[in-house]
Amino acid sequence: MIPQATERHKGYGIETFYTFIRYAIETLNITRFVVKIGLQNLPSINLFTKKLQFLEIEKSEVFQETTMERRVDNDFIEFLHSKTPNYEIDSYENLIINKTI
Repeated sequence: MIPQATERHKGYGIETFYTFIRYAIETLNITRFVVKIGLQNLPSINLFTKKLQFLEIEKSEVFQETTMERRVDNDFIEFLHSKTPNYEIDSYENLIINKTI
């Protein structure tokens, strides 16, 4: 999804991404993440290398893409916890029961 220009650069996307990654680790027991990004997509490459510390493991000149990975370790888990302090999982039933109309 590409938000309206007025809603960009407010941190919603990265916060959602941190939450998704944390869920994948804690609930799905994912221990390694791999991404493939086009070499021309510098914003995405910077996001994964600078904010998430992914490392390049392969570069394809033929397909014009880079493959990066991030293994889950304690430092990464602590980092995600610091970025998602309000993270919690609740059951669907509790959401319906607690909903106010």
